[in-house]
Amino acid sequence: MSVEELNKLKELLAKPKKIVITTHRGPDGDAMGSSLGLYNYLIQKGHQVQVITPNNYPSFLHWMKGNNHVIQFAKEPEAAERITLEAEIIFCLDFNTLSRIDTYAPVVRLSTVRLLLALACIHDWKVHQMDVKTAFLYGNLNETIYMELPKGYEAWDLPEGADPKEYCWKLNKSLYGLKQSGNCWNKEFDGWMKSYGTKDGATGFTQCWNDQCCYYNERTNGKGQKEALIVAVCVDDVQIHGDNEEWIQSFKGQLKAKWQMDDMGPLKWILGMEVKFHNGRTKNDQKLAAVSLSQEKAIDDLVRKFREPLDEVKKTYVNRNDGYTADTPMAHGQQLSKADAPEPGSPEQEAMKKIPYRSLVGGLLWITNSRPDIAYALGSVCMHMANPGMIHWKAALRILAYLERTKGEVLTYRWDGGNLQVYDEVRDLHKENKKRVGTHEDLHMYVDASHGDCPDTRRSTTGYVSMLGGAAVSWASKRQQTVALSSTEAEYMCACSGAQEITHIRGLMSELGFAPKKPTTLFEDNQSAMHLVDHGGNHSRSKHIDIRYHFVREKANAGVLHLKWIPTDRQVADTLTKALSREAFVRHRNS
Repeated sequence: MSVEELNKLKELLAKPKKIVITTHRGPDGDAMGSSLGLYNYLIQKGHQVQVITPNNYPSFLHWMKGNNHVIQFAKEPEAAERITLEAEIIFCLDFNTLSRIDTYAPVVRLSTVRLLLALACIHDWKVHQMDVKTAFLYGNLNETIYMELPKGYEAWDLPEGADPKEYCWKLNKSLYGLKQSGNCWNKEFDGWMKSYGTKDGATGFTQCWNDQCCYYNERTNGKGQKEALIVAVCVDDVQIHGDNEEWIQSFKGQLKAKWQMDDMGPLKWILGMEVKFHNGRTKNDQKLAAVSLSQEKAIDDLVRKFREPLDEVKKTYVNRNDGYTADTPMAHGQQLSKADAPEPGSPEQEAMKKIPYRSLVGGLLWITNSRPDIAYALGSVCMHMANPGMIHWKAALRILAYLERTKGEVLTYRWDGGNLQVYDEVRDLHKENKKRVGTHEDLHMYVDASHGDCPDTRRSTTGYVSMLGGAAVSWASKRQQTVALSSTEAEYMCACSGAQEITHIRGLMSELGFAPKKPTTLFEDNQSAMHLVDHGGNHSRSKHIDIRYHFVREKANAGVLHLKWIPTDRQVADTLTKALSREAFVRHRNS
C-alpha cells in the first residue's frame, strides 16, 4: 500500500467509525484467495471494503486505535457475517505478501552431529562448543515491520509533548517472536562464515550441500601439512571440530569479536545429550580413543515425571512367570493395532483423555537421538497418538521401564572400530583391507524389512542402521509407503531407503575431505532382493515396482554401494523391524 493510498484511507476515517478487520481463510487454506472472495462477497452486499497489506497493517492499526475507531476482528465466516452488518467500513488483509517472507531456518542434522563425533574419534580431533547470546537479535530484516510501543517505553525518545498513541517503532533488526527471526540469524551467520579469513592464509568456510549447517575449512601449516576446521550449527549452538588447537582458539576469538558468545570449552553437552571423551589409545599416548553419547539425565527426568504409572505397570512384569519382562522395549512378537483403540465415547476413551500419553511419547522420541534400540517400539506407539488405548499406554510405559533398566547403555564410537567385528561377515569385510578398521572407510550399513507386519494396513516395516567407528551414526524404522507383494519386494524397497541414506552420508564425508574410496557395504539377508539389485530379476514379478525404488540398482551399478549377504540371526537391523526375543535383541544391540 502506497503513501497516497494510506492518506486516502486516513481521509476516509477522519471521523470515528465502526471498523471490522477480517483475516478469514477459506477451506482451501489460501488466505489471499479467501480474502478476495470475501472482498467480492462484501462488495455485492453493498459494504465499503478496503484491502490492506500486512506490512502496513501494524502502523495503520495503531493509527486507527489512536483515533478512537471502534475495531472488531472477524476470523471466522460466521463472525464476519454477523459483525459486518453493523460495520461502517471493512478491511480485508491481503496475505499474498506474507508468502514472500522467507521463514526457513535450517539446523544441523543429528546424524551429522554423530558422524562428526565418530570422525573426531578416528582422527583424534579436538571438539569445542560455543553459545551465541540472544542470537536472533543480530539478524537483519528484509521487510518493513512496525510494532506498538512496549509498556514502559511509551514516552521513550519521543519529541516533547508528543502523544505516544500516535507513534510506533520501526524494527531495524530481527526480534524474538518474529516468524523470520531464525532465518535472519541463519543468513547473518552464514554470510560471516563464508567471508571468514585470517592473516595466515585461511579463507572463507565452505557450506556443505549435504547439510546446510555444516561448514568446512582447510589450510596448510608451516610444515606443509593439511589442517581442517569443521563447524556445525544448531540455531545458537556452535560445535567446532579441528585437529589444531591453536586454530580453534583463534576462530573462537573471532567469533567473540563478532558477537557476544559463551565459550563452553571442550564439548560436554549437545542438544540434551552428554558427550564424554576417553583418551589413551595405548598406555603411552593421550590420543582420543573413544567418544560416548548418553541421555541418562533425560531418562531420569522422564522416569521421575511418570514414576507413579511406571511403578504400577512394573508390578505386572514382576508377577509374570518369565520374570522382569522389560529387558526389551517391546514384548516378543507384539503388534499394536487400531483394534486396540477404544470406541468413541467409551469409558476407556474418556479415561485416556486424562492420561498424558502424548507427553510420554514426546519425551521418548527425544531419547531416540542416542538410543536406536527403542526406535521400532516407539514407532509402533507413535502411530496411535490420535486415539490411544490402555494397551498402547502400557506399551509406551514398557519402553520407559526398559530405558530405566538400561540407562547405562550409550553410543560409543571407537578409533579402532571397537566391537564392530563381532560377526564373521564384518570381520571378513575388513580382512579385504586391514587399513579399513580405524578409518572412515569403516562405514557400512545393515538393511532389513519385515514383510506385511502392520495389522491395519498390511504394509511392511523398513529398518536400516549405518555404522562408523563401531556404533550407529544414523538409523530409521518406518512403515513403507506402499504394500509389498512379497518379502523380496519389501527388502528391495528397504534397500532403496538405505541407499538414499548412505548416498547422503558418503556425500557429506566427501565434502569434509573423507571421500570413501570403495563402495559401501550394505548387509542384506534376502538373496532374492540382492539378485533383483544386481540383475533386475524376473520381470513378471518385478514389473510393477515403482521406478523410484530402482535407485538402489543405479547406485550399485555406479559403485557407490554393494550388497553383501548376512544370516538373519546376525542382521543387526532386525531390531528396527520387529519385536524380538530377549536373546536376539540383546545380541544385536551389543553389536
